[in-house]
Amino acid sequence: MSHVPLTWRLTLLGEPGLRAPDGRARRCEGKMLAVLAYLGLEGQVPRTHLAGLLWPETVEASARNNLVHLLRRMRGQLGADLVVAGDMLALAPGVTVDVRDAPGSGELLEGVAWPELPELTDWLLAQRERLNGERAGAWRAEAARLEEQGRWAQALDVVRRLRELDPTSEDALRREMRLHYLLGDVERARAVYERGAEDLRRAFGTPPLPETQALARDIGRGAALPARPAAQATPTPRVGRLPLVGREEAWARMEAAWAAGKGIVLTGEPGVGKTRLALDFLEAHGGGMRFRGCLGDGGLPYATHARTYRQVLAAYPDLELPGWVREELARILPQLGPAPAPITDEAQKTRFWQAKTEALRAAIDQGLRRMVFDDTQFMDGASIEAGAFVFAHLGWGDPGAPYRTIHCFRKGELTPHQQGVLGAMVGAGLVALVELEPLDGQAVEELVAGLNLPPGAHLASDLARFTGGNPLLLLETARSLHETGARGGLAPAAARIRRRRDRLAPVPALADRAARRPGRRSSGQRLRPRPRGAGSRGAAAGDRRRLGGTGGGADRARLGVRTRPDRRGGAGRAAGGGAPTAAPLGRADPRRAPRPARPRRPALARGRRPARGRAVVCPRRRGGARRLPVRGGRRVRPRSRRGL
Repeated sequence: MSHVPLTWRLTLLGEPGLRAPDGRARRCEGKMLAVLAYLGLEGQVPRTHLAGLLWPETVEASARNNLVHLLRRMRGQLGADLVVAGDMLALAPGVTVDVRDAPGSGELLEGVAWPELPELTDWLLAQRERLNGERAGAWRAEAARLEEQGRWAQALDVVRRLRELDPTSEDALRREMRLHYLLGDVERARAVYERGAEDLRRAFGTPPLPETQALARDIGRGAALPARPAAQATPTPRVGRLPLVGREEAWARMEAAWAAGKGIVLTGEPGVGKTRLALDFLEAHGGGMRFRGCLGDGGLPYATHARTYRQVLAAYPDLELPGWVREELARILPQLGPAPAPITDEAQKTRFWQAKTEALRAAIDQGLRRMVFDDTQFMDGASIEAGAFVFAHLGWGDPGAPYRTIHCFRKGELTPHQQGVLGAMVGAGLVALVELEPLDGQAVEELVAGLNLPPGAHLASDLARFTGGNPLLLLETARSLHETGARGGLAPAAARIRRRRDRLAPVPALADRAARRPGRRSSGQRLRPRPRGAGSRGAAAGDRRRLGGTGGGADRARLGVRTRPDRRGGAGRAAGGGAPTAAPLGRADPRRAPRPARPRRPALARGRRPARGRAVVCPRRRGGARRLPVRGGRRVRPRSRRGL
């Protein structure tokens, strides 16, 4: 069978499809589509990991064998090797994927679902969310750039894609109104506002923001509009969210650090409002891009940076990067070409980091001026260390630096290495650390006053005591009170809040508790969500042969942890101890509830069946001695234990 001689085209946006070099569409569905899509989005993947996703109910050896047969069928059906096989799997160089190009329209793998593969389904949902975030950031940056250049018609086309992606985004609504007005179509701008206001009332029961209403009035009067939205000096409430209260001091400290050119680092307990404050502050200063760490990045060197630089290149596809920069970035971005030899010394590592610096500098020159990095506690140590190098060389701490950054992390969840890097940055005056505390009583009262609770729900003091001043728990309580009409006070909301509070528990604490449970798996195996129901696949304990067993219970279910198994004990590293190789980077949201699983087959159904018409009886041990099986009325000593 020949290798891929020409270019195959894999389409993942909208209805998926595969087109051969001769232009003919080839059939691609089921697990064949799952393999190509997973490799197209993730890059290189350990064979064992992919086998476990596709055959979660099968022992590891059988799952790997099934994958071999699947790849063989693909070669026979397509007439070419589209997958480079080995311990690590990857798409062949002759396969192009539309998602890797400039961000296009359409849902990722539209209409595709794998209900029998829960972990693969979680991965798909997470990838759709990630892609939507990347496209929104890229399109906002492109629309702003086109508007600044006076190319209003082209900017309007981009903004329309933003509106399709999120019809309730008021930022996109204001952009579309302003662009229609700048193009001289006042009536169209008014119609867009009226339709957008109706959508917001139907979705959230609230009118547009004051700034959106002010823009509509300016358009009605024919007033001159600013070329870009003006920055706001104070926080502004967002539609469908809690009002931003009790953060005046933190906002002032962020403004001071912003003016001094320092990086801003926000920390606090889960649900205290770090991300909300960071994004509101970012939007008040002109908007920007959001990047984030994902649970599981910690075991994959440069996993976070691979995702980050992929977003940057998608948002700025016209970057002119020198050849040596593209070559170095190919270590973590396979779509840029073949990677150089593994890193073996500090000089090569420094060159790799310098390439990252030059790539980000080029994006900053094209307009990437403001960035938020969320969930820093999940980022891998190599990316954090390299990121400190990059931003320090780009002017962190200099008031004249052309960019600004905000990092967020959960209090008490940094690794010692991450804590050391943060301490060094704070000590050098490059970043400012801002810690967010729960809301005090006055802030809770102000917040509750704006929640429009049902009549009789004057519960500010009870809400403050019940939620501990945590804004996210407060919102959950308010939603429950709305649903129940405040009947019975806080009692109807208690169950929902307890579940939310459990999901917000610090991840390390849950991991410690899970590790102390009996029957836990080794560190090299994946932890699977806890099944629900006595008939689920976790009900029959003790079978440790399946790939990625079910030890760990509810704590692991909330964790959603999946580590990468490696038969050589490595974690995605190249041979010879060199640079890490590209590895799958998508992660499911760790706060997702566990999915119910299919019932497991009885142990006998998975093993050797008895001869037809002859019963097999294997009594339990008695008195510590194993009794021999009885077949056809006679005791039989098996040749091996596996024969049973």
